[in-house]
Amino acid sequence: MGLRRWTATMAVSIVVTGVAGCSLAGVGATPTAAEKSIARIRIFGYQKAGESDDAGPGTTTSSVVYVGPSVSDGRLAQITNGRGVSLNIFSRPSPNVAVLPSDNTIWIGRGRAPMNCGLLMYRYRNGKPPSKWWDLTRHELAQARMRKISIFEVTVVCGKG
Repeated sequence: MGLRRWTATMAVSIVVTGVAGCSLAGVGATPTAAEKSIARIRIFGYQKAGESDDAGPGTTTSSVVYVGPSVSDGRLAQITNGRGVSLNIFSRPSPNVAVLPSDNTIWIGRGRAPMNCGLLMYRYRNGKPPSKWWDLTRHELAQARMRKISIFEVTVVCGKG
């Protein structure tokens, strides 16, 4: 094998090893408090359709989107459960919070989540595009826009945030 070919082979090997190492960097990472907390929350009769996690100095946040049967906001509080979960639905959505024209959810409630974290509940706002991390089918989105199914986003905030 010539020097050029050996150099090229080594360069490719280094790149492949680096890419593999980067893809495994998150494997085995310790879950954040928000990830642990949100894993303990369920909406009875609904399926997860995406999850997003974020962390800042002293704060972790996790959000999950749930898709399921059409239900009123009041009934939602009765079917949201988990050890240490409490949810209060507002009498009207988004108190003291303006809903921007680009918002795809409306804040409908808040409460407590496991591990002494805060819980925020949002309802999908019809006609708006889903967030990029939502794993919805076109059929589910169409059904939600016709109010045949409901889409809720649960956000857990842990820490000083």
